[in-house]
Amino acid sequence: MILDPSGPECYCGGKGCWESLASGTAVGAYAREQAASRPTLMTDLAGGDLERIDAATVAEAARRGDPLAAGIVDRAADYIALGLVNLIVLFLPDGIVLTGGVMRSFDLMEAHIRSVISRHNIMSPVDKVALRLAALGQQAGMIGAARAAMLAGKE
Repeated sequence: MILDPSGPECYCGGKGCWESLASGTAVGAYAREQAASRPTLMTDLAGGDLERIDAATVAEAARRGDPLAAGIVDRAADYIALGLVNLIVLFLPDGIVLTGGVMRSFDLMEAHIRSVISRHNIMSPVDKVALRLAALGQQAGMIGAARAAMLAGKE
């Protein structure tokens, strides 16, 4: 899903895809770019090595009050929310289950995500869609794939 056609290149060959803007890899890359030109706790947490700044470093720095890191978290939350708005308008689901590495920082993003979603509540009741974290956490994809494989042999 393209969220910003003038955004960064994505591994799929497109530009400004959701993945290239809001994934852990994207958050880390943007943070390294921003940290290169200004002082930030993220650099300290990475032992002075910009290449070691990743999404987890950004989240930790944001939790400790680093304004640059907090802004990067909000930027990622904006893109996550815009992607969710597009999915909600297209499919009108009752709920969306969120998982993935970036969702380890959902507590930092939830209010911002919900705020952005609520601003798009004009034609569709997007703010009525339940957002939940996956109960299976980071193993959800593997467990789902295993379950699908088990069921494939029974049809």
